[in-house]
Amino acid sequence: MAKTEGSRKSGVAWKIRHAIAVFVGLFRRPGRFSLIHYPRKAAERFLENTGKNGIVLNIGSGGRRAADFTVEVDLEAHSNVDVAADANHLPFRNESCDGIWMLSLLEHVEKPHVVVREARRVLKRGGWLYVEIPFICGFHPAPGDYLRWSPQGLPLLFEGWKVEWLEPTSGPFSALAYHLRACLSIMTSFGSELVYRVIFEAIWGYVVWPLKWLDFCFKGHPRSLGHAFGFAIMVRKE
Repeated sequence: MAKTEGSRKSGVAWKIRHAIAVFVGLFRRPGRFSLIHYPRKAAERFLENTGKNGIVLNIGSGGRRAADFTVEVDLEAHSNVDVAADANHLPFRNESCDGIWMLSLLEHVEKPHVVVREARRVLKRGGWLYVEIPFICGFHPAPGDYLRWSPQGLPLLFEGWKVEWLEPTSGPFSALAYHLRACLSIMTSFGSELVYRVIFEAIWGYVVWPLKWLDFCFKGHPRSLGHAFGFAIMVRKE
């Protein structure tokens, strides 16, 4: 009984922290975590083209719609969630979907290989899966945060798929901006988690965000890949 009560309290605490983050996020500019997102436009073209006649799932949506036509799937029901479901057990028929949009989900699940296998099951042959994951990124439980993938390790998660492309989502200067933002927030929050979250989102982000533009200048540097904030991969089911 104590374990159940503790789990309930933990869930309530996470919801409160999430609500605070959403509130201060209203004042956050410009861009989430002060990052450059390189490949998002190319992926959005896949999304728009498929959505005209096909079925696209946004798995792990967190209540944020990917597009007007996407089927929003999340573990918990939100105002913008169409289907509340566990990504390990999707309530869709085999080969019933044309595309899957999956942003910042796989690091938050305990068994990402199971989620990828489920995505493969529900995709039609030739269907695509777009995934964004962090690499050099701080711990951010929602409610858990378990794994990171390097540019060599990420393709191993998609063995048996056709990899269309793999690119950094954001480069090393976005990673620098993120971690500098975190360090400044630690130094000036005086041990308060609430103060940390507010100034991380609403104050220091303004100070460090110009650093991210250096990613455009050094995108072609051979070392940039190894120090990227995160990666995006587009794969197809053959």
